Amino acid sequence: MRELKFRAWDKITKQIAPVKIIEWITGVPCSIYLTLTDKVTGHACMVERTDQSAALMQFTGLKDEKDKDIYEGDILAEWCDEGWYRHGVVTYMSDHAKYYLTEPPELKYGSDSEYCYDGDEWSKLEIVGNIHQHPHLTEPIPEPREELLSQQPLPQ
Repeated sequence: MRELKFRAWDKITKQIAPVKIIEWITGVPCSIYLTLTDKVTGHACMVERTDQSAALMQFTGLKDEKDKDIYEGDILAEWCDEGWYRHGVVTYMSDHAKYYLTEPPELKYGSDSEYCYDGDEWSKLEIVGNIHQHPHLTEPIPEPREELLSQQPLPQ
């Protein structure tokens, strides 16, 4: 059984933060408690947010090639020996009860824009950002790989 944990994009401070508590009412989150770090003092504090001011991202139970936790909303890239790549956003498909890597429509490489990886295949992918802090990564990615990775720091 996978570990059940969440992180959230705090729309107020524009930070990704670990979620400590979620209060649910009839299956809908009403209060989300985040641990935020003050950028000036470096002190951590717990703040309450609503589902309107924080975007929840659930841990998939999977790790990328650098052993980092993969969450919904992460942007992953797959690098091949030939130098080409595929990248997309981690999305949960409830009708299939699986996580998929969904390519943005403008980047579609053929007829399928969703790829379901099994088990160890996820560990061959690399987290290059997330949809909140790095929306530009859903646009066409320039070559070479180093150029992509040097554009923005990776999420914490």
